[in-house]
Amino acid sequence: MNIELLRKVQQHIKEEPKRWSFAWGYRTPASPCGMKACIGGWTLILSGKNVYDTSAVARELLDISKEQADRLFFFWPPEFEEEHSAANAVARIDRFIETAGAE
Repeated sequence: MNIELLRKVQQHIKEEPKRWSFAWGYRTPASPCGMKACIGGWTLILSGKNVYDTSAVARELLDISKEQADRLFFFWPPEFEEEHSAANAVARIDRFIETAGAE
């Protein structure tokens, strides 16, 4: 697992919560650079990849399995599922790292 990259994504979401979205990645005038993205999207962007690459590319960059990627990008545990906020994304990344991707 590429914890360094996960922490970089987490820090970006903390610093730029208005640029967080549970959706993969899209342009919007609501954010300073015109882009909002999710964990997978920011993984791609912060790695210099195209935001429209697939979750498989983000998974490879993070060095996680498909099942782990599904848990991190799409299917959050119930305590994080109710609100897809930037704060929950930051907490979600912490839990993912703490459990080595098992949760």
